[in-house]
Amino acid sequence: MPLLNNSSISRILIADDMATNRAMLAFAFKSTAFEIVQAADGEEVLELVKHQIFDCLLLDQLMPGLSGYETLIQLRKQFSQVQLPIIIVTALYDAKNITIALKNGANDYVTKPVDPNVILARVNLQLERRKIESELLLAKEKAEKANQDKSMFISSMSHELKTPLNAILGFSQLIEMSSRDNQKVLNSLKQITYSSNYLLNMINELLDISKIESENTAEYENFYVPEMLEALSKSCVPLIDKNSNHLEISCANTQEEMLSHKSKLTQILLNLISNAAKFTQNGNIQVIVNNFDDHRWLSFSVKDTGIGISEANQQKLFSDFFQIQESQHLNPQGTGLGLSISLRLTQLLGGTISVKSILGQGSEFIVKLPRVSPKFVTK
Repeated sequence: MPLLNNSSISRILIADDMATNRAMLAFAFKSTAFEIVQAADGEEVLELVKHQIFDCLLLDQLMPGLSGYETLIQLRKQFSQVQLPIIIVTALYDAKNITIALKNGANDYVTKPVDPNVILARVNLQLERRKIESELLLAKEKAEKANQDKSMFISSMSHELKTPLNAILGFSQLIEMSSRDNQKVLNSLKQITYSSNYLLNMINELLDISKIESENTAEYENFYVPEMLEALSKSCVPLIDKNSNHLEISCANTQEEMLSHKSKLTQILLNLISNAAKFTQNGNIQVIVNNFDDHRWLSFSVKDTGIGISEANQQKLFSDFFQIQESQHLNPQGTGLGLSISLRLTQLLGGTISVKSILGQGSEFIVKLPRVSPKFVTK
């Protein structure tokens, strides 16, 4: 069924069981900017709307067969027509009838006898509102399509780039194995390997972004938080050791369980610990888990004794490709996507992420997640 009238002439459907009333309403639209179609009852209205496009409907409340209210209810159930504006026209003007009409989907309410100037102004208002709504809907669809195209492009290009990169890494390893006595070659290979791994990490993060934006799905499971944290601590050893830091992980409840997405939560915490390790030297990094709100929510705090973050940078911290430059002595390389990905994943799991920091005194990132994913909460 067609949804929008692309003509410059607005098509108005007037429904009333009395021909004189229809004629009086039609008189208000004698301008050539309007095309008038008339219906004598609710059944005829439903049939006309089923096959034709209308920009506004003037619907009499009291009609034989289907009343105006019954017709209104059927229209809202069966047809969208991008929310066809419907104005109830009736001699009954009281709070009860107005409430019933608006609750059932009427856009406006006009009483008889109808002033031609008033009904024309009311209809023009609805036409303008519908035009704006249609434009917003079209803009939304274009934006969603552009976002899908962007995600598809990033995903496609990232996969294409990963193939030669993996080949470079593979051949570098083979050359390294056959050149153990040539320090000059080994030093060059280390640079190739480092740069290739850095680029591969950037590509993987871009893939993470495109996957979150295009799929927005997750696989959920029941798991013990302490076990997840133990596995996380083992994978973080190289990150922690690089700047001679110490990692401490604690969970208030040693039997804490979650029904959520384990790997995505692990990725969030790994990103936060990685950031803390980059901006902390010879310091301490703590991961503390507590429950709150009658055990319905869990908080994951990642706290460090690093360089801290200025208030100005805290405002931009979760933006794509934003990189902190708080110290001339620390210049960690990265894509600037880690925190942006963490934010998206946290929102995907129904939670929030925030930061508290004082420049020169360390930072604390706090992730709050429902212990049971919203996907499994019954209303």
